[in-house]
Amino acid sequence: MAAPVHLTGVERTFADDEIIVSKTDPKGRMTYCNDIFLRLAGYSESELIGQPHSMIRHPHMPRCVFKLMWSRIQSGTEVFACVINRSGNGDHYWVLAHVTPDLVQDGAIIGFHSNRRPQGRTRGQFGAVAGHFGAKGDWVKNHWFVPQEVKAPKSANLNFYAPPP
Repeated sequence: MAAPVHLTGVERTFADDEIIVSKTDPKGRMTYCNDIFLRLAGYSESELIGQPHSMIRHPHMPRCVFKLMWSRIQSGTEVFACVINRSGNGDHYWVLAHVTPDLVQDGAIIGFHSNRRPQGRTRGQFGAVAGHFGAKGDWVKNHWFVPQEVKAPKSANLNFYAPPP
């Protein structure tokens, strides 16, 4: 049985002009983390490199989001998703993540690159969204995880989603 995860309930934020950057190998083990990632995650570079990126997964983040994300990025498709992460001390931070596969010339995936930025959202907006999860994750599949080519319905109230230029 896994040890319980300590949560503080404290939200960490970062500036609109800051971008969290990380890279992983094809198995999801971190190979690079920028200083902004280190600060928000609350770990040193040596504590993160070689570890699974999932070590910052917040327990309230539905696993089905990551299952869908992995399915898409392993097929070579980029993904945009709203994610809550957990810092080493139990704090949390929200991001809009853009995850892309790193490809070599023949199309083989050699790793993944993730850029995350803040939302410019109002406090509590994500909590309201997170409350809509269905028992089978249908809400997640249809609204939380917004691929670039799909428009969310206006009834979803996803005004925090900003499509890429």
